[in-house]
Amino acid sequence: MFILFKLSAVSFIEENTVYKTGLKIKLPVLNGAELNGWYNGENIIWGASVNFTDSDGTFLAGGKGGNLSFSGGVSLLNNPLLFSSVSPFFRAQKKISLFSAAFPDGSSFLKPLSLFINTSLFSDKASSGKLGFSGAFSEKMEGIWSVNYRKRDKKKEFDFQWLIKTNPLFQGKNDSWYLSKNIFAEETLKFSSLFQESLCINNLSFLLSEIFYLDYYGNLLPVFRMETSGKRLSGAFSVNFLPDVTSSSGKELERCISAKVNFQDQKKLKREQPFMVKYGVTVFNKLSLEEKDWEMKGTAGFRIFSVRNSISGSIYGEMLSNLDGIDIKETRFTKGGINLSNNYYMDKISPTIKGSCVIIPENSGQNYKTTESCSVILYLGSNPSINLNLSAELSGQKFRCSDRKMDIGITSKYKSRLFDIAGKISMSLEF
Repeated sequence: MFILFKLSAVSFIEENTVYKTGLKIKLPVLNGAELNGWYNGENIIWGASVNFTDSDGTFLAGGKGGNLSFSGGVSLLNNPLLFSSVSPFFRAQKKISLFSAAFPDGSSFLKPLSLFINTSLFSDKASSGKLGFSGAFSEKMEGIWSVNYRKRDKKKEFDFQWLIKTNPLFQGKNDSWYLSKNIFAEETLKFSSLFQESLCINNLSFLLSEIFYLDYYGNLLPVFRMETSGKRLSGAFSVNFLPDVTSSSGKELERCISAKVNFQDQKKLKREQPFMVKYGVTVFNKLSLEEKDWEMKGTAGFRIFSVRNSISGSIYGEMLSNLDGIDIKETRFTKGGINLSNNYYMDKISPTIKGSCVIIPENSGQNYKTTESCSVILYLGSNPSINLNLSAELSGQKFRCSDRKMDIGITSKYKSRLFDIAGKISMSLEF
């Protein structure tokens, strides 16, 4: 158990220059608990946790309190549809991400005060079966409850999670669908639920997610999502057929069918200095049932890396087709680009060089947008360790530089038998 104290603040902003400072101190106390807190210039942010284990170290129960951030299935309740961003090395999620809570870092905005508990209600070591429960409640009257079960053996693993979230909606809350309909009273309760099942057999995995939202009239509105992954192929699919569906965060979900498919592989080449070559292709398609259009995105890229060096590059393009029923009326190119980067890894220094070019159609008024950047990290000392980070970025349109930015940061850490201390100073300058 240890106590962790953090202090970070934005010192001041002077014209186009932003200065930031931070301080973190960790003091060992007892095993099984943690306390941290910092001041961000306006509010005091804090968090505390405690864990209980049995004699052989198996987790039994735990709890957290403070300005917590939640992750796992809650993210799907906020937005269950696929993101349209594409990466050559996209991989579908293989296993269920269980509901969990974490302390926010100094860069995050203020979270409401929350209480989180989780426990293992049953654990069968002979068959590797495990049943768990998690729950959370915030000062904004939001409640989240989760039940999960995991069963595994040498060849396969099965996971299940059922998550329920309730949160009140008040008049004046920025909930797009409820405000546009203007049908609810002074206060109403938003209900959403998530069922997830995953199965992993050797290199093959399947993850199914069924999301249900309760609307004002008492109807359950479903949204479905599926992800599968193999050794080289990976894919994800989401669908929302119904109108007027809002997520647990109040976001109105688009009526659409989305799919994302990726192929990637890597080869090890043996030379005097062995290195790996990795390459991949990703295609994204979204059929909008509201706008009657078909969005297509694609990207291909490579990465060559060894112990001392890493070179990567990618090319991407976006197209949009207008539909008339099942017929395509018009297809136009909307965006494209290329990215290149080179990283070096040495004992005392790690330089990086990056460049990108974005091509946009002429009618947008921005034919080309280019960005060039370079950064250097210097490693000085071991204990205390001092890292100096220098980076510069140039960007502009039509191959003319119009924006310049420079970042300078210094971080330092010191460890002893009694305590750990770390500090950070950074400066961002635009010129």
